[in-house]
Amino acid sequence: MLKESKSILIIIFISIITKLLGFVREVTLASVFGTTSYTDAYLIATIIPMVIFVSLGESISTTFVPMYTYITEKKNKSEALEFMNNILNIFVLLTIILSVFGVLFSRPLVSIFAIGFKGETLELAIRFTRILLPGIILIGINYILTAYLQASKKFYVMAFIAFPKNIVIILSTILSAFWDKNILIYGTLFGIASQLFYQLYFALKNGYTYKIQRKLVDNDIKQLVYLIIPVFLGMTVQQLNVLIDRVLASTLSEGSIAALDFAYKLDLFVFGVFTAPVVMVIYPMISQLAAKDDWKTFNDTIQKSISYMLLLLIPVSIGAMCLCIPVVKILFQRGHFDERATQITSLALFYYSLGMTASSLRIVLSKIFYSLRDTKTPMLNGFIAIIVNIILNLILIKPLGHGGLALATSISSIMGTMLLFLSLKAKQHFFSGKRISILIIKAVISSLFMAIGVKAAYSLFSQALGSGFFKEILSLFSCILLGGFIYFTSITFMKVEEANILINYLKSKINTYKKLWPSIYKGGRQF
Repeated sequence: MLKESKSILIIIFISIITKLLGFVREVTLASVFGTTSYTDAYLIATIIPMVIFVSLGESISTTFVPMYTYITEKKNKSEALEFMNNILNIFVLLTIILSVFGVLFSRPLVSIFAIGFKGETLELAIRFTRILLPGIILIGINYILTAYLQASKKFYVMAFIAFPKNIVIILSTILSAFWDKNILIYGTLFGIASQLFYQLYFALKNGYTYKIQRKLVDNDIKQLVYLIIPVFLGMTVQQLNVLIDRVLASTLSEGSIAALDFAYKLDLFVFGVFTAPVVMVIYPMISQLAAKDDWKTFNDTIQKSISYMLLLLIPVSIGAMCLCIPVVKILFQRGHFDERATQITSLALFYYSLGMTASSLRIVLSKIFYSLRDTKTPMLNGFIAIIVNIILNLILIKPLGHGGLALATSISSIMGTMLLFLSLKAKQHFFSGKRISILIIKAVISSLFMAIGVKAAYSLFSQALGSGFFKEILSLFSCILLGGFIYFTSITFMKVEEANILINYLKSKINTYKKLWPSIYKGGRQF
């Protein structure tokens, strides 16, 4: 587990850089177009291809890893590559059909996805959607290559996947501000293609070879289809949660969709930094352990993974609630993104933050069930979550507007995660639910201490330093550092085992450093 922990830490560092680049992309979009009808149309056009295909793509990626690993170990790599090429060929045919139908029926599609769009905004969204829909062919290939690289344990390569796409979209957004707005939508399509070229290069370097197979559907493909159906249904309802929020937001005031989207991107930042690296490294590992029936190591691995995630995510969630306004202001408030946009976006972020930990943890728990070849439990959980989300959306949208939509999403995520925890405890009897519960209580108490300190400190720093972009950044980062110190001190005082492991690990590294360079500590020769 130590080797995997080091990989996760390195990937977290890379993910932070990647996500910062992603935020530059979002900030650039917000600065150039703000929360306007153009932004709403663009965001709907980017959402539609993902909603149409992302569930199937994620389902394939999820089931591919254990299947590819199994075929490689039980048979040979050559048959595993044949299995991959069969999937790739089927996916290309399927996405071509979907893209053709999508372009032909783009108007009713947009009308369904954005029921409140009218006039110029509606026409703009339809045109953008027609341009982007053929991109699902590229997206489909991307999913297959991503799964292949994950199964091959090329984690560092995967960590940089978003780089080319983000760079292309940032440049396209800037160019669209000076020349033609259409550059942005075509740049987005080219960004998807650049991601494909990046992954294909490393896949070929890893030994991948493409061949057209005589028989597309064999026993391995049939087994994949059997596993993928519940996964697909479960992920589809998760995407529907996002879609329902956007559809209802289109009936609210201008900019509501954009506000939800910018806040949701901040929520995804946390997932990308803290959760995705864990999933990337742990999922192939636990799939292999489950196949070997090594349940002791399996349970120990997921116990430690979930514990570390809770220790990281709970304070981040509560911290985001405390600092939602300054975070949004510093990241987005410039150009057309004015004070009103900051207020409505920070409101959505506050409510999304309530379920930030649960939504990330839910993904990890689902992966655990998939590694156990149980694809039905996450599917049923997803159906329950979407029903709860719809009911709460209808209840909360009137008093809270777009904030009510974000709150409904958070509550449904919390309920879904709790149900998955209970199901996992029932399925894996060695999994300690009591230990996790105690850890959550300690982390929440420590996070509340942190929140009190952060709120008081931000008020003092703001008054002392005054206004101004760099002064506000200084105030925010000072509060983050102080909050981290308070939280870490608190969990250490409460004798949280994972915190003590981290302290001992740091001490061992310091001692090693002392042995290697004793002169630094003993007044010896300087370098």
